Amino acid sequence: GLAIVVTSTQSPESSLTSPNLQINFEHRSDLYIGLTSILVASVCSALAGVYFELVVKKLVEDECGNKIPPVSLWIRNMQLAFF
Repeated sequence: GLAIVVTSTQSPESSLTSPNLQINFEHRSDLYIGLTSILVASVCSALAGVYFELVVKKLVEDECGNKIPPVSLWIRNMQLAFF
């Protein structure tokens, strides 16, 4: 959603009417840097969510090799809160 707002407020028509073209190119590069950083942040957030779900749902093996269910999400949150 943020990328749509940024690109809609930075219209190329308004930047071409300015007398100083060097400033317009700098604004355009700022736009690309901003969009790239939004995409990188989105991908990192998605990967963090997938990894967290993997950790929470992973079965744990005890010393005998039996698979036991993982610690509940509430207990895991309490562990993280006091860590």
